Amino acid sequence: MACWNEAAALGLMDLADALRADERLPAEVREFVIMRTAFRCGASLPVAHHSAAARSLAVPEWLIEAAIGRAQLPLDDGFGDVAAVVDSLVADKQAEPEAFERLQARLGPALALDIVMLTGLYITVSLVMNACAITCEDKD
Repeated sequence: MACWNEAAALGLMDLADALRADERLPAEVREFVIMRTAFRCGASLPVAHHSAAARSLAVPEWLIEAAIGRAQLPLDDGFGDVAAVVDSLVADKQAEPEAFERLQARLGPALALDIVMLTGLYITVSLVMNACAITCEDKD
């Protein structure tokens, strides 16, 4: 299925590049958010792509596995709040309040907002992938 609007795609890429180029958000947090969002949205291509990217950035395998639902997160590693915020944004379109407050306290308001923006971006990317039936099998 042809499903392409070049101007919109370029706009999404510009936002993705801006969020990545800032580098305030640690790579392991950024990749966790992207993988978790895509996993929760059922988009296999971003999961596969960012799992590989995370490995190339030396993100621990346990964290990759937890992001994509294959392992549990340790209770006090800080990623539990990231996961709770991402999961609630995907499911309810709002951040779980207590987890978001803890995330702001841990990372600061600006980085917590970056996580919300990154989640929103990858919800959109996932929706496009799903609507166009693009899967990881289609990437070759």
